[in-house]
Amino acid sequence: LEKGGIESHEDRKTTKTEFEVDPQFLLGPQKAETPPPGPSFREKRRLISQVLEPYMGTMIVTPKEIDVLIDEVSDVVAGALNTSFHEGVSYDEVFKYLAR
Repeated sequence: LEKGGIESHEDRKTTKTEFEVDPQFLLGPQKAETPPPGPSFREKRRLISQVLEPYMGTMIVTPKEIDVLIDEVSDVVAGALNTSFHEGVSYDEVFKYLAR
């Protein structure tokens, strides 16, 4: 509450009337500007899964060097197939073609 006063000059007598003012009465009730609560982490994750799954399937995380690893494993498999299907090919020849 705020206090104020009014002075009047009647008959050269000064009188002072004091009063109390409630700012909420003049301005109206103040509304708090709080945003409505958003979706929880689980709800967000479920929504993202539902949206992405038809386009991307189930996603997995792979290491950065996955391309190098796949390339090296493919060389090993190719060498194993060459030595098993071609009896005349020695290991030295296989590794000569696999070394880059």
